[in-house]
Amino acid sequence: MSRPRPRLVRPAKRAPVAPRARARARLAAALARRAAHERDLLALLLVERLTPAEAADALGISARALRRTFAAVMAGLEAELRRATPARPRRPRGRAPEPAELLRRAS
Repeated sequence: MSRPRPRLVRPAKRAPVAPRARARARLAAALARRAAHERDLLALLLVERLTPAEAADALGISARALRRTFAAVMAGLEAELRRATPARPRRPRGRAPEPAELLRRAS
């Protein structure tokens, strides 16, 4: 009987599906709360990949107004998603305390 061959390459680690799905749901909800013209602006720039001048022409606004609106929309989305994202517990930096040190701190 032959032994199984060892793997030479480890499979790539991917983020679990549940956190990605939750992130997508949060983003979809945040986008749904934006005004229609803001969603249109994002779609033209990020999905259709129009240049700012082309998107501004399609929306009937100046390129300067488009850039200003885009910056405001992105800042608003970022702030909203940061509020909706639970903070991860931070790992302490430096060396881990020894068990004896932890006992001294507790007493």
